Amino acid sequence: MFFSAVAGIALNVQIKKIKPLKIFEWNKVLRIAFRIPLFFLPFGLVINNSLDKMEELNKINHKYYIRFRKYQRTGDMKFLDPSGILFKDFQKKMNSDTINLG
Repeated sequence: MFFSAVAGIALNVQIKKIKPLKIFEWNKVLRIAFRIPLFFLPFGLVINNSLDKMEELNKINHKYYIRFRKYQRTGDMKFLDPSGILFKDFQKKMNSDTINLG
């Protein structure tokens, strides 16, 4: 989204620099009606990809929110780590990090 805003601003600045277009001689309302859609043009080019990414992030967020709420209700760790991968990694790390004082 930030890239689209920067591209829209850059497009507006570049349009003002085109001499044969004579945009400063246009009526103010016509100028604004021309430049506002020009600003939003880059958003239209990336909106499908952005909507897909937001939908994917929303699904992931909802999945982990449900897991966390179930953990809060029951206190059972299987809801936070259903496959046990995190617990196995933790135990492996704890077994390998033994301290020798001798």
